[in-house]
Amino acid sequence: MRSNIPAKYLYAYARLSGTEHLFPDGSLPYLLEQLHTPEPQRTTQVHPVSHEDMQAYAQEFALLQAAITHKHPCHFAYKSKARLVYPYKLIHQNGVWYLAAEEDGRLKNFSISLIQALQLDRTQQFAPSVNTRNTSMAKRMYGSLKTPQKCCCVLLRKLRTTFCGVRCCLTSSRDRTVMAPCWSAPM
Repeated sequence: MRSNIPAKYLYAYARLSGTEHLFPDGSLPYLLEQLHTPEPQRTTQVHPVSHEDMQAYAQEFALLQAAITHKHPCHFAYKSKARLVYPYKLIHQNGVWYLAAEEDGRLKNFSISLIQALQLDRTQQFAPSVNTRNTSMAKRMYGSLKTPQKCCCVLLRKLRTTFCGVRCCLTSSRDRTVMAPCWSAPM
């Protein structure tokens, strides 16, 4: 059976799903050889990583994607507390999907499976704050959502006091500050 899906989409999917470097050879011929070899004769076997089953949260996921795209604030209950947040990214980390959002001027993460009674305020739009404009910062800030982790960060001077709540500076230049160590932990 032949497919009409261009290889570039398969590579893009591998990048999106984080499996881009799963095999030592990522070339199309190598991958096709793995797929065409019957399973009992394959020399490789991949065990899936455990992750949440998000099918039960498809509606919430779609609403959050719409809120992020259109910059609508969200109201929901989280751990028995009413929340008003400004969402900016959905992040998959260690098998769990999180909403990265700003609440009361602070970046926070919320496990999607714990969000209840989600409502978008479609009458309002917000401009992303300085804290949320750089999406690569989300990777640094939410790199370890379950356990604290040491990190060394290079940040713009204007962000240095808000990142992880750390105020120690090792070196400074006109526009950048290097800080270490700091601890990134869930909020």
